[in-house]
Amino acid sequence: MALIDRTMVEHELKSGQIRLAHDHFYEPPETYQFVCQEDLLRTKPVTKAFLNWLIAEIEERERRSTEAAREVETD
Repeated sequence: MALIDRTMVEHELKSGQIRLAHDHFYEPPETYQFVCQEDLLRTKPVTKAFLNWLIAEIEERERRSTEAAREVETD
C-alpha cells in the first residue's frame, strides 16, 4: 500500500497492475519537490543524473496520464 501522486501510477492503474485501495484522493497544488544540498548537485554527477532521470520519469508519466485521459474522453 502506498500514498503516491496518481500521475506516477496512472499507467499501472489503467493496465490493471495495481488498483486503488480507496477512491478518495487529494492533489496538492505543487506535487513534486527535489531536495538536496546545492553542493551535491554541483559536484556529484550521480545526483544530477538522478534528478534528470526523475524529471524524465515525471514527464513520461504525465504524458501517459494525458493520453489515458484522452482515451477515456473518446470512449
